[in-house]
Amino acid sequence: MVKKYLFVLSFVAILGFLSSAFPVFATVTCTTQYGGGQTCVSTGQLLVNKKVFNPETSQMVDNLTLNDHLFVVGDEITYSVEVKNVGDYTLNNVNFTDTLPAILTWTSGELNSKINSLTPGQIRTFTLKATVNKNGVGCVLNTAKAETNGASDSDTAQICIKSAAPKEIPKAGPELIFLAIPFSAIGYYLRKIKK
Repeated sequence: MVKKYLFVLSFVAILGFLSSAFPVFATVTCTTQYGGGQTCVSTGQLLVNKKVFNPETSQMVDNLTLNDHLFVVGDEITYSVEVKNVGDYTLNNVNFTDTLPAILTWTSGELNSKINSLTPGQIRTFTLKATVNKNGVGCVLNTAKAETNGASDSDTAQICIKSAAPKEIPKAGPELIFLAIPFSAIGYYLRKIKK
């Protein structure tokens, strides 16, 4: 009976030793998100953090709302995207893509890129600029995504657009009356000739 207990005790001790001797690859990292809540990713995962430049505060922020700066046609918008390896091992051949909404036109920066290698904790930053190409009222999202075998993440940044007021209101003053007088006289003369 004593031998049986010694065997069980030895077996449990060996299992305890083996489980502590090897690294556990189930690390989870949680990040607080804008507006509340958390995003949690596990080992070997990517974390994408996209921000937009606020011209009024000169700071990069997660989103701009209707209560913040409103863009109009012709305004240039600057985005920044961080792609981070939050895992415990190097990720290879990470594909980065940034998708612009139809109301924006790309002006500079990378929309697509391949990151050959991203070591644990390493961050790769991308800067992208786009111009508002048409009037509209409302908010649109710009999405960035990074992915590789078994790991992917995406993030968005919101901007809001307002319709631009006309730069100059057309004049309807006395010059139109001066144009109307000669045409009226010609019309009166032609009418007299017909009679």
